Amino acid sequence: MMSIRRPTSGCSRPRLASLAAAAEPCVRRTIPGTWVSHGLPIDSRGEQVLSDARLLARAYHMIMSGFVRDGRAPHYTELAVGLGVTPHEALTVQRDLTVSGLPIWTHPDTDHLAAASPFSNIPTPYRVSVGGQQKWYAL
Repeated sequence: MMSIRRPTSGCSRPRLASLAAAAEPCVRRTIPGTWVSHGLPIDSRGEQVLSDARLLARAYHMIMSGFVRDGRAPHYTELAVGLGVTPHEALTVQRDLTVSGLPIWTHPDTDHLAAASPFSNIPTPYRVSVGGQQKWYAL
């Protein structure tokens, strides 16, 4: 049975509504040896530096739009094309979103999005239909 780990919030920034207006990146303490610290940039004080707030807001919008349009979350390589960044940078942005305090998380030990509330990328008993078409799963 697969379990999903939800990220813990440690970021002092407000949620997404204020992210687009924020000018500075969000900073979060590193937790050595945990899944949160994988691959994110660390500054000289040992803190994880998250992506630019506007870029995070654009990525969040692309993820939610992908769920609505396609019934699934976009892969980080699709995010890269839409954001105009490299796949590695898009992966960093996606990872930053999962530790930002927003209800977005990945499958354990992968970089594949499992859910972005209220949508699930994996089948659940909660199917959502619009106009007789069912292509979404809810949490």
